[in-house]
Amino acid sequence: MGGLLIEPGVLHNLGGQLSYLLTFGLLWLSNRPGWYQSIWLSFFILPTLLWHTFSWHPISLVANLCIVPLFTWLVIPTILIGVIASFMQVALIRDICETLINGMQYCIKCGEKIPGDLLFGRPPLMLCVIITLLTLGWLIYNKYLLSILICFSYLIVWWIPQGLPGGFVTFFDVGQGDATILRPKNNDVTIVDVGGQLQMLPNKQATVNDVTTNYQVEELAHFLKGHAINSVHRLILTHKDFDHIGNLSTFLEIIRVNNIYIPAGMEKQTAFKKMLRPHLKKGLSIKPVVVGKKISNNMLICHPITEGKGENDDSISLYIDYGHLNLMLTGDLSKSGEQKIIERFKLPKIDILKFGHHGSKTSTDDKFVNQLQPTIGIVSAGVNNRYHHPNIETLRTAKKYHVKVYNTAEKGMIKIEWGILRKYRIKSFYS
Repeated sequence: MGGLLIEPGVLHNLGGQLSYLLTFGLLWLSNRPGWYQSIWLSFFILPTLLWHTFSWHPISLVANLCIVPLFTWLVIPTILIGVIASFMQVALIRDICETLINGMQYCIKCGEKIPGDLLFGRPPLMLCVIITLLTLGWLIYNKYLLSILICFSYLIVWWIPQGLPGGFVTFFDVGQGDATILRPKNNDVTIVDVGGQLQMLPNKQATVNDVTTNYQVEELAHFLKGHAINSVHRLILTHKDFDHIGNLSTFLEIIRVNNIYIPAGMEKQTAFKKMLRPHLKKGLSIKPVVVGKKISNNMLICHPITEGKGENDDSISLYIDYGHLNLMLTGDLSKSGEQKIIERFKLPKIDILKFGHHGSKTSTDDKFVNQLQPTIGIVSAGVNNRYHHPNIETLRTAKKYHVKVYNTAEKGMIKIEWGILRKYRIKSFYS
């Protein structure tokens, strides 16, 4: 209680919540054997873990039974001895203690890779609170009915992302780049581009990808797992620019992808082949596409018309029709490419147009917008980007045709979602 008076913010992070929950749980377990304490505490903190991490591994029960006594009788004494040895400058003992601790950490990391992880997605907060209270009541009153209610609650938690009708389209905030997630229904996931984070190295002119921690991909994977998504059926890479595909290698290491669609000719580019080479053994299917290809019942390729090299004007343009919601994505396609689309296709009025090339004046042609008559325009751009996207000319075109513009630089992640009634609503990270 004193700690909370000094730093109440500790309850905003997972570590603080687990510390206080475990301590509170131990107050009720003083007369129980160690194995019972370990198992019950594992279930007591499980709703909180699901809220933050979206998954649970059954082997964690066994691991806790082993690690708790190991921590008590090995880890803590080793740390204490190591600290004293370091203070007294006894290098040999200090190094032995450090090796033991590093070995423990390595074993834990290896354990994390054991298959069998159960992905739940993020459960409703109120349901997490209810399950936590039911688990505490089960300890206090030991009622059979409570245990049935707990099991039933976990079934609901697992069913919610799998069984509830509805879907969403999310324009993910990757700064000055593109990443769009389409999940119209369960077990049907498409991602268009994965963004790319550039970082300047000190005293070097070249820009490279962050090789330590790619936070864009971490956040993207976190979002997918929060919706109980652990595999992507279709990954569409509109063209070869780094801000659209720079995160590809890291993304493929974390999320399983079945099929990758690229503009025809891009598969021959040396840099792209080098990026894909380490992942081809995972059974990836690379599918070059041109205009007229339907990659699902809802998705039609409207560009490129001919084979190219994966440049801006070779960008894949995608018309998507979900019945109650239709949209157009054009990558970095220029105005001349947009004109070719409206010459070839008589597309109906759409709900959402993702402005080409991040809202640059080289895209979003007046005639293109006039034919599509979108209600909403999406700009994926970075805050204070050096290109000044979206361009004032593009915004004037949007205003001319009464298009309401949402910009990730201002709104953060933009999510269009719908439920059983199929009426969509728009949510953004910054309201």
